[in-house]
Formats: sequence, structure tokens, C-alpha cells
Amino acid sequence: MKNKLFLFALLLAFIGCESDAPEQNASMNPVKKALLTGKVQKGPFVEGTSVYIFSLDENFKQTGTSFVTSIVDKKGSFEQKDIQSPSPYVELVATGYYYNEVKGELSAAPLTLSAIADISSAEKVNINILTTLERERILYLVNNGSGFRDAQKQAHQEVLAIFGMQSSEINDAITLDIEANPQLLVISALVQGYLPTAKVTQLLANIASDLRTDGKLDNMEIASALKNNSMGLKADKLVQNMAAYDLAYSYEQRDIEKFLDLFNANTSYQQTEFVSYPEEDVYGKNILTLDRVQANQSYSFAAVTPEWGSLKIEIRGRGEWYMEVMPAAPENWKYNTFSNTDGYNKQLFSVPTPGKKSVLKFTPGIQRAGNYTPSKNAPAKNTIHLIFYENSDKPTREKIIQVVN
Repeated sequence: MKNKLFLFALLLAFIGCESDAPEQNASMNPVKKALLTGKVQKGPFVEGTSVYIFSLDENFKQTGTSFVTSIVDKKGSFEQKDIQSPSPYVELVATGYYYNEVKGELSAAPLTLSAIADISSAEKVNINILTTLERERILYLVNNGSGFRDAQKQAHQEVLAIFGMQSSEINDAITLDIEANPQLLVISALVQGYLPTAKVTQLLANIASDLRTDGKLDNMEIASALKNNSMGLKADKLVQNMAAYDLAYSYEQRDIEKFLDLFNANTSYQQTEFVSYPEEDVYGKNILTLDRVQANQSYSFAAVTPEWGSLKIEIRGRGEWYMEVMPAAPENWKYNTFSNTDGYNKQLFSVPTPGKKSVLKFTPGIQRAGNYTPSKNAPAKNTIHLIFYENSDKPTREKIIQVVN
């Protein structure tokens, strides 16, 4: 009888201990999934790229359980069967080459993108620019007391804000697909610009780091990089590039323009890259920076255009000018022949390959007596009138240069 009473008391004590213990967090229950699918997109990552899936514990550290699969088509699609994870939280990571939506070509170097997700209810997790930028902010928030879902929602809103967009217009980042969501294409293009992949990697890391603790893009140098990238983006070109990659990528140009307009309207980032004109180059002082030049003296005609930019310069004058084509042919300048309209000469110079220096040897001449009968719109005697088209099909500024003997 005493033994039975002792066992009964021991059982009550055990039950009491069990009732006093904290309940296991239901969200940390193990997860079994027959299939998890997704896409890796910047532009789309190329077939064969490895996709790693790492299980994360309650502190969002790797548990040691992982899976590896690969992209199976040109849209960046992957799938992983029979996932058995000790936690519903996972991080997906892919490093590979991708289709550059801005230039319309494959990247010259690989890029790493990632996503953190709760797969207990998700059957599909996409990896993209937004999921990558949200990562550090999500981890900071959960490590400071936020629940995962709240952290994910807050980080999503904050990342979208740096692109002038709102979460009411855009679904969760892990659900976005470039094929169906032009806003994701625009965000990807804003980060890409005409940058090489190494600089895209650096820009992503800089943005994520700056957002990490307060959810704001405070570094104006980083913000300006996005603004500079935006200057070279053309909605029609993005549409054409994606269609050329795969005809299924079909967008309305106005939808691309909408999100580009939101970026420009809802952000105040400053452009810091412009067409520049060195004061001197290989043939001496740069005539494009001067207001007064000597007739029959040689000058450099030099400019440096951003890779995303364009430049045309129209020269007008009642006199003549000359450029050297042998032995020093113009470098990265395209030009047409002289034309004469309304009693003055014209010639157009344009940069065929942006991102490179353009220079030629230029010699202004003096107007000869009785050359032409000028119209009222003709440049003044012994002047050169320059009309600049900087990153535009319309004139952006004009310059008058006095030519003296």
C-alpha cells in the first residue's frame, strides 16, 4: 500500500512539474513538406544554378539541416521535394549568373540572392532583390523582440519605401514573380542600372546594412547610386529586353512607367553622375570648357559620358573648323559632314559608346570675308555656337565660344 501511495505521489509531482513548464512555441514545430517550389530572379537566374535551403532555429541560426536543389528552366524555377525541417523557418540562398534586364544580356559575373521564409504555410518561396534587401532588417527585428511575421511585414514596407512604393500596391516579396509583377522588374532595374555585377553586389550590401537598424536609407551616397541608375532606364527598353529573353514576359509599357514615376515622385535622391568635360586632354585645353579660343590653334574636344548616358553636340558657325583624322583619328566620336543652312555651317558629333572617354583634335577657324550671307538666326561673326544634348533628345544647354586671331 505504501508503495502504491509513493508511486501516486511521484506521478502527481511529475504532472505538477509538467504543468509548470512553459508550453512549446507552436510556430517552432517541425515541418514536413512534400514539395516546395520557387523562382530565383534578378532577371532570372540561369539553369543549373544551385539553390540551398537552410533550416533556422528560434534564434534564426542554422540548425545543421539543409537541402540543395537547382534551377531547372530559364525563368529561374526550382523545386525541392520531401523537406523535413526541425523548424518552419528557412533561409534560401542562390549564387549564379542572371539575365541583365537593363542591358539585355547575361551577367558577366555571379550574384548572390537570399530569402528568409516561414514554410509552414507557404508552398512557394521566390528569391529576389526585395527578399535580399529585407533579410538584415528582418533578422534585426526578430532579434529585438518582434515576431517573424511582424518583422517581415515591417521590413517589406520599409524596403519598398526606398523605391517610392507602398506595400498596399505590392504583395509579400516571396510571392513576387518578374513575369507577373512589373514592380519587381522596376526595382531590380533600379538596383542594376548599368553597373557591373560586383557593384550591384556592393550596392545591395550597402542598402541592407543601412536599413538594418532603423529601416531608413540615411546614406545619401547610396541613395544617389539608385538615382543615377534610374537615369538610364527606359520603360520601352526593359519591355523589349524581357520579351527578347522569353516572349512570356509581356508587359504594358505604361505599367513599367508607373513604377519608375513612383520612384522619381516619392524619393528625393540627388543625381551625382553627369556628362563631364575634362579641362584638358591629349590635344591640350578642352574647347568644350572654354569661352574664348585662338583661331587656327588645336584643342581637345573631349567628354566623358556615364555608361547609362548619351551625348550629342551640334556645332554652328559662320566660319570653319577642322579635326584631325590621321594619324590621330577621333576616339569614340561619331560625326557627320558639314552642312550649310541659312548661311552658316553645321556639324553634329555624337558618342557611340557611352561609358568611355571621347576625344578628338579640334581646330577652330576664323570667318573669311564674303563666305556666306547669314540669316537672322546665324551665329555671330567669329563665334562657335554649341548646342548640347546631354542624356536627352532635346537640347539641354547652349554655349557660345568667341574665336579670335
